[in-house]
Amino acid sequence: MLGNNSCGVHSVLAEFYGPDPTSAHQVEELEILTYDGLRARVGSTQVARALVGSENTCVTILEATVRLIPNPPSRSLLVLGYPSVYEAGDHVPEIREHKPVGLEGMDSYLIRYIRRNHLHPEAAALLPEGEGWLLVEFGGANKHEADDQARALMDRLKKSHRSPWMKLLDNPPQEQIIWRVRESGLEATAPRARRERHLGGMGRRRCSS
Repeated sequence: MLGNNSCGVHSVLAEFYGPDPTSAHQVEELEILTYDGLRARVGSTQVARALVGSENTCVTILEATVRLIPNPPSRSLLVLGYPSVYEAGDHVPEIREHKPVGLEGMDSYLIRYIRRNHLHPEAAALLPEGEGWLLVEFGGANKHEADDQARALMDRLKKSHRSPWMKLLDNPPQEQIIWRVRESGLEATAPRARRERHLGGMGRRRCSS
């Protein structure tokens, strides 16, 4: 994560309830090794954060001191369905105003390949109608508090001109299934990508012969 300056699904948790969204924003200090053998500790200035995201092209990171952000003990997952992934994206600024702890998107392309590869067949019944989805996670001191935040967003969206299809998952195992679907993106689409590269390579060989 430090090499790529990752953020991910819960970057909004760090953004709204911590210093800022990316890994670099959480770094206080790094112990590093340069390529000429110098071992040093950086962090009293912005050098440390400047190295985050360099993918070890500048130094090798041996140790990191980072900030910790309070992790809400209870979560609620609201799944929003839209006619397309583009319309889902259009609603992100409005959803961010409610300060979720997690926010992620999926499109019908991903779901189609998950079904084709027989991954998580139980997930289809959990998704609301749509061709693009947003997964909006709220956190609280208890389940009631997290659910209240989700329902407040639902009430607002119901009043909008093009209200999305909505489903509040109030069951932790079901929530885990939906997150696994999103995490299965590479597993679902990689075989197809490999086949396309293979066929593309064959095509280039035929052209060059």
